[in-house]
Amino acid sequence: MRYTILIISILCLCSQPLIGQSILNLDFGQNFTNYKFIDEEGKEDNSFSSNFGNSLNVGYTYKLKEGVFFSSKIGFRQAGASYIYDDFNYQWKLNYSEFRLGVGYEYEMGSLSAHFSTQGYAGYLFKAEQRLHNKERDMLADETIEELDFGLFFTPGFSYKINEKLKIGLEFNYMLGLYNIEKNKEQETYNTLMGSNISLKIKL
Repeated sequence: MRYTILIISILCLCSQPLIGQSILNLDFGQNFTNYKFIDEEGKEDNSFSSNFGNSLNVGYTYKLKEGVFFSSKIGFRQAGASYIYDDFNYQWKLNYSEFRLGVGYEYEMGSLSAHFSTQGYAGYLFKAEQRLHNKERDMLADETIEELDFGLFFTPGFSYKINEKLKIGLEFNYMLGLYNIEKNKEQETYNTLMGSNISLKIKL
């Protein structure tokens, strides 16, 4: 029985290249980030303005012949928002490291392909600044913000095959934060993001 299981495992490993493709992804993105804020009375405040931030990711994708693929990414993302109240300009600048895991589908049309994916993410906040005019406050040191963040990415995109090993792609991202990052749980703040990224896809 042990030898049967071993033989089946070896055959599965050997047949993987025939079943699917392993792909290395390198992504650089530019995004508009914002907050979804709900006050103590349960009312959503839409007065926040977007910040402009960057993201950088390295990922691995395993794509099946049918077009379904499974993806993971690890990287860096900037977040935050701006708010003007009584002529005071508040800015929040957040830096996250994050991990994503998801599933998607790609439809190929010759050298061109279109795809859509959904990924869950878990982020760890390693830098958080609140700025009021020229004064800055470390929100992590003050313990006024949660270090963790969770949510979803929705990503449609297009790719162009340069050769059998390399593709270049353009993706559009919408991120929906699902975890209240406020330490004060009487009010709620969720990260949101809209943006795009250029990606290099290298077939392994």
